[in-house]
Amino acid sequence: MRKIDPNIRSIGISEIDERPLKAYKALNGEYHNFGDITKINTLPYADIWTYSFPCTDLSIAGKQEGFQGKNSSLIYEVYRLLLSSPKPKILLMENVANICNNTFMPKFQEWINSLA
Repeated sequence: MRKIDPNIRSIGISEIDERPLKAYKALNGEYHNFGDITKINTLPYADIWTYSFPCTDLSIAGKQEGFQGKNSSLIYEVYRLLLSSPKPKILLMENVANICNNTFMPKFQEWINSLA
């Protein structure tokens, strides 16, 4: 496995599921977990925020509930934190292929517009 640039440092993650936390620790060593994103009030400054959300509400194999589904609505927590935290230079969202289909594209476009 290729190591991340030593000049890049993670300030933390937000995760509540123990399985990915174990995997993250195995790959990256010790880390700070901010915990449940719905309970975070603000984040410290970071140059880059990477974010994803459980895509089961958008995926072809999922329930097709869209951005209003229980899981995919977590994207709005990112927006809330953007309003209450120092702004990063870069936002990087996980690719969810089905996000650009005819059903979900209008809401995704709203997301893009809200970030502008």
